[in-house]
Amino acid sequence: MRRFHLSSFRCVALACAGVLLWADVALSSPASVPAAASPALTVEQRLNKAMDAFGAGRFEETIKAARELLVAQDAGVRPAAIHLLVLATHEQSGYQAAMDEAQAIASGKQGFEPAASEFAALADLRADLTRKHDNLQQAIAEQEEIIRLNPGTDTAAQAAYRIAALTLVHGAREEAVAAFQRVMKEYPETKASTDARITLIKMHEWAGEMEKTKSLWRTEAIARPDSEFAEDAMRSLARLYAYNGAYTEAEQALTDLAGQYPKTRLAAAARLSVGKLRQSKGDAVSAEQPLLAAVEEYPDGEPAAEARRLLTDVYLGRGRACESKSDALGAIAAWDKAALFDANDRRRTETLLRIAQALVTLRRSKEALAYVRRVQTDPSAGASEWHDAADWFEAVAHDDAGDRATALAVLRKIAATAKDPRFRDEARKFIERIEAMQRGGR
Repeated sequence: MRRFHLSSFRCVALACAGVLLWADVALSSPASVPAAASPALTVEQRLNKAMDAFGAGRFEETIKAARELLVAQDAGVRPAAIHLLVLATHEQSGYQAAMDEAQAIASGKQGFEPAASEFAALADLRADLTRKHDNLQQAIAEQEEIIRLNPGTDTAAQAAYRIAALTLVHGAREEAVAAFQRVMKEYPETKASTDARITLIKMHEWAGEMEKTKSLWRTEAIARPDSEFAEDAMRSLARLYAYNGAYTEAEQALTDLAGQYPKTRLAAAARLSVGKLRQSKGDAVSAEQPLLAAVEEYPDGEPAAEARRLLTDVYLGRGRACESKSDALGAIAAWDKAALFDANDRRRTETLLRIAQALVTLRRSKEALAYVRRVQTDPSAGASEWHDAADWFEAVAHDDAGDRATALAVLRKIAATAKDPRFRDEARKFIERIEAMQRGGR
């Protein structure tokens, strides 16, 4: 019986580097532990490491690496090194220091005379920094006017936060800290105050103060275990531990927090982070338990939603592995779990049909029909091709179970109404075969 089966060297960072002068990017740059340059690295590799440091907000490291590259006198990387040096100086020490650095390069005080193209690029860079500097000053003045016109309101709080963010982008770290603290003091019950508190924590991370950052994130999570920032705290803690490969310590810290605050967003986020840490080490099997726990801890939160997505991937992967080993029952069990967690309607429907197909192949018709019914009665299945396939497996299952009358009725429906012509053709052939067998008395 025939069955139908389902079937330019990362210079973008430099080209966009000017954008880093704005708050949204500056406030999202993670830091990691500074790494010493290896003398065995090529100049291109050293440039890549400098670019990574810049992107991670490690500006002092970037400046040092860029100066070393300029000393190397390699014309191939010099334009990028110049660009990095000036931009990192701006982020580290502010507008005037960056302008002085650019002037020193242009006047040959860095040990080389810049080529005409490099001189022109420096002029463009200085003009760009000046424009952004002037724009920042104007932007701060505009926010101060908003505060004056809307005293004591959420609007004023947001304006005060924007001033602090702009001050940070301008390279004045101490002034920015004071500005963020002002937001927290003057607007304590606002979202802007919460954002300021979180930004101050991230500033410790960007400065490489990892232990201080871990302590602050723990405090933040414990103080507000059901807030969205508890989720941020758990993700940040996991990332901070992972920087040094301290996976065991990370799991213990996160598991302890989850145990102390059960059935909260904090607990779900902590369990999720443990599962993701294990997945990052290639251990999908042991990741299953904490991901399931994340769903159980706080079913309606975003951590649970992400855990469901990861569990779906785990089970689909397990099903494929079983299928490759001809372990049909193992594949069915894994796919059944995947369908339970999968929020993707189309993929879930396809998974259910795969299960039905596997059960039909095993001649377990009654069980196959149960999965077919789930597709046929699920409004989210939607697409006609899935209903065509479900009808097909229903007909095959009835035929295997010896109920040819029902099988013929379903096949005639497919031949008359299926959207996919392949199903219509196969249904007609199937009907002819059954009728021929009936005429032959079989």
